[in-house]
Amino acid sequence: MLIAIYCLIALSLIPLFSLLNHLGGQSTAIPCPRFYCRMIGTGVTFGLISFACGFPLREAEINGAIGLGGMIFWAVWSNGAEFMSINKMDYRKYNTPWFEPNFYITRLCDLILNVNPLTKLTQEQCISWGTLYGTILGLFLYPMFVMLGIYVTPWAFAIGLFCLAQGEAYHVCGTVLKTEYVWGAFIGLALALVLIVRIAAF
Repeated sequence: MLIAIYCLIALSLIPLFSLLNHLGGQSTAIPCPRFYCRMIGTGVTFGLISFACGFPLREAEINGAIGLGGMIFWAVWSNGAEFMSINKMDYRKYNTPWFEPNFYITRLCDLILNVNPLTKLTQEQCISWGTLYGTILGLFLYPMFVMLGIYVTPWAFAIGLFCLAQGEAYHVCGTVLKTEYVWGAFIGLALALVLIVRIAAF
């Protein structure tokens, strides 16, 4: 019975992450919403839910630290270019500093799709380019699941592969607003599954 309750608590990460991811992109009432909601809020929430699920305090703190670092590493980079998969307009930026991943993601997308900065992209090319950009950017979530695979359960290595769906999620959802809710829910579900697998082994 207690395990079932813990599993339900873990599943609360789905609506919580959905809301926090949305607020991180859209809130006008919260200062620096991307930082406080999408980066800090999600990581802290993961730690608190871990503790509420019966994890010892030390393990919950480790989970929170992994969530905090992982979400910051994913959310700190600009993701505007993946909106091309929705708006079908060319938002490629070539003035990103060389030390930021976006610099390399942009050039990698151009290389894979055989276009260059001077290419006038068609709407279909914009969709493909934005989807690919989002897919690569989604991979920045995977290190968080690598760490969870080491400290919580090896199943996290497999669960974390969902991050490859980020680009397609933006394309399928069709609006940035809807995708923020949906993708946040996907992250919450993946993290909930990691906790549930570990809870089942208690």
